[in-house]
Amino acid sequence: MNNATMPPTTGQAITLRPEGPEDEGFLFAVYADSREEEMKLTSWNEAERRVFLEFQFKAQRLGYRGMYPEAAFLIVMDGTERVGRLVVNRASGEIRVVDIALRAACQRRGLGSRLLKELMAEARQARHPLRVSVFNGNTTRQFYARLGFVQTSDTGAYSQWEWRSEADFKILPAPAATASLPS
Repeated sequence: MNNATMPPTTGQAITLRPEGPEDEGFLFAVYADSREEEMKLTSWNEAERRVFLEFQFKAQRLGYRGMYPEAAFLIVMDGTERVGRLVVNRASGEIRVVDIALRAACQRRGLGSRLLKELMAEARQARHPLRVSVFNGNTTRQFYARLGFVQTSDTGAYSQWEWRSEADFKILPAPAATASLPS
């Protein structure tokens, strides 16, 4: 899915490209958008929110790169406009969506669904599950359920979700009966 092209939402193609140093400010804005609802619950002023968000953003970036050094860190482009980020780790036996985030103004246009459906097609072809970890306070749980993901575990703060193609869920025939051996 690296540098993949999908049908447009604004009359131009949706593409993915690797993150670069020039994207740092944009990536922070995407991250801040993703925490907006949470920030509204605090009594912090804008300066306090910014300090908190910058600290958390740096910690997240270091954490993702440390846990998933082989992941693809991608910018989602709608034509020439940067609209989001996607971090995907392709490992032996699974494809993991480490992070998917779109600017608030670009949400609810079907773009996230399209990105995930592309990954689902890749997972189907590779015969691997597509997995994602979701913060339990996040409303995206319904989004993943609508796309056919099922919750596989819950650690309290986060739940693990997985999608598999129908072929992966087919019931295998029972093994043939074996004759019992004398003791």
